[in-house]
Amino acid sequence: MTSPLVPLAEFARLVAREQHRVLPLDEVAELTGFSLRWIETECRADRLDHTQKGHTRGMTLAQVDQLVASRRRGRTEVTASAVQISGRAAAIEASKRSANRGSRRMDVA
Repeated sequence: MTSPLVPLAEFARLVAREQHRVLPLDEVAELTGFSLRWIETECRADRLDHTQKGHTRGMTLAQVDQLVASRRRGRTEVTASAVQISGRAAAIEASKRSANRGSRRMDVA
C-alpha cells in the first residue's frame, strides 16, 4: 500500500481552514449563479447571512450552502414579508370597498 500524498492530520487542517475561509461576494455569485448585484443588495439589507470586515462583505462555505438551500425551487416556506404584503393588500381592498359603500354607481362587468 502506498502512503498518502498529504498526511491525514494535514488534510484535516486544510479542510477546516477552507471551511472557515471567507469568499468574496463576486466568487459567491460565480459559484451560485445569482447576480452579484442581487447578493450585494440582499447582504446590505441583512436578508442574507454574511460576514463583514470593514466595508468588505463575504460568505463562508456554510453561508453559501445556506443561501443555495434557501433559494431552491418549490420551497413553500412563508416569510414574514410575504405575510405583510398580503395583509397590506387586504387592507387596500377593504379601504376601496368602504369608499364605494354609499355610491349608487354600479360596475359593469
